[in-house]
Amino acid sequence: MEQQLALLILGDLDPYPPTITRRASPPPDVRRAAYLVLAHSVLEEEIEASFEDFFDEVSRQLLGDAIPEAALSLAFAIAEQIPDDLKVAYRKRDTIAFVRGAGRKVLEKAIQTNNGLKEENLAKLAKAVGVNWLAFERSLGTAIADLSAFGTRRGSSSHLSPFSTKVTAISQELDPDDVKRWVRDAVVGAAAIRTHLMAQASPRIATTPTQPRGRARRIVAPRVRVSRPLRLIAGR
Repeated sequence: MEQQLALLILGDLDPYPPTITRRASPPPDVRRAAYLVLAHSVLEEEIEASFEDFFDEVSRQLLGDAIPEAALSLAFAIAEQIPDDLKVAYRKRDTIAFVRGAGRKVLEKAIQTNNGLKEENLAKLAKAVGVNWLAFERSLGTAIADLSAFGTRRGSSSHLSPFSTKVTAISQELDPDDVKRWVRDAVVGAAAIRTHLMAQASPRIATTPTQPRGRARRIVAPRVRVSRPLRLIAGR
């Protein structure tokens, strides 16, 4: 995937030079459409991985004392997403082990059936891990809009071939500078989602035995780096 993206990014979005070696290649508008489709795949995978990392980080904290088990039990009691075939009888239930196991299966199912970057796709993934959507939407409004717009543009490019008359019809829309800008905006959006999720997953306020009651030690969320595939499709 990375090699394909590199070939598309490193000059291949520009019009062909008049050389024999390039004449056998697909025309520029087909390469631009392919670039959009490949970039969409990388972005989708990156966002799904962000939700997986969020789940893993939060579920890891369940093994410590940062989160009261009573709070988790309350969340379990009102959960609506666990399918009947995964439910465990109350008197046989190990709440933490159950949520870590069954909860992961719920997320994996959401990822397996996910196929896009639009708002409804993001909401589906957010619901699977219990993210507060109102806060998510308020904090990431621009990111959601950019990713939704990119998902729509990808949809118009995903079924084109060099032999399709539709390629000619949309060729005016696939200006190289526009395509790169769309991808970079979507990359920024995907990185913003990861940053938001990991900040929510990290314990930001904690108390220690040596501190007087009421005083808190602030724990700074780890710095989130943009992954190499995202940097690659953004041309960085």
